[in-house]
Amino acid sequence: MGLEFTQRTSMGDIPLAWGVAYRFEKLSANGDGLIVDNDKKTYSIDKFSYKGERYNIAPFAQFSFALGDVLMDIGLRYENWDVDDGKDESEFTPKISFYRQDDSGKLWYLTAGRFFAMPSLYQLYAKIL
Repeated sequence: MGLEFTQRTSMGDIPLAWGVAYRFEKLSANGDGLIVDNDKKTYSIDKFSYKGERYNIAPFAQFSFALGDVLMDIGLRYENWDVDDGKDESEFTPKISFYRQDDSGKLWYLTAGRFFAMPSLYQLYAKIL
């Protein structure tokens, strides 16, 4: 489940977008399953039990500036993951983008940033489910 709130406003002549994203995951499974051990290259059928949940909250802000006929966006996002029985993670993820529309209407852009994507609980534990 996830929710996101975004607000667009300005600080004087500078456009600003800000908001917060929220995500919640829960996974619970019990039973017999195929256990894969990639290190030993073995497979076995065994009982398993897994229950876990985590949530993510990520506030963000992005400013836009005009540099002649080029538009520049500068943004920052703070990812904070709270994981039950696991390692909590948090990280700042900056982003910068440049956009220019040529005379034919094509939009050219260049984006650089640091991105953080936590794998889903299913992706983490699918090998035992």
